[in-house]
Amino acid sequence: MAVSPISSIGAAQPIAYTAAMADLLSPLEWFFVVLLAVVPLLGLGFHLWIMLLGHDKASTQAEDKS
Repeated sequence: MAVSPISSIGAAQPIAYTAAMADLLSPLEWFFVVLLAVVPLLGLGFHLWIMLLGHDKASTQAEDKS
């Protein structure tokens, strides 16, 4: 029975663990992993920006119309 490379490393060797993680996926797959992590964070930042800064403009436009 083959031993998993992750289980044979142990927690005491973080550098070897990082090297084993890099071998799990190809560079193109890592690109998509990072992309799938960054896009929701950018969306969260955008929505917070609109929620926190966008409401002031709506109230000033309502005052201008009356």
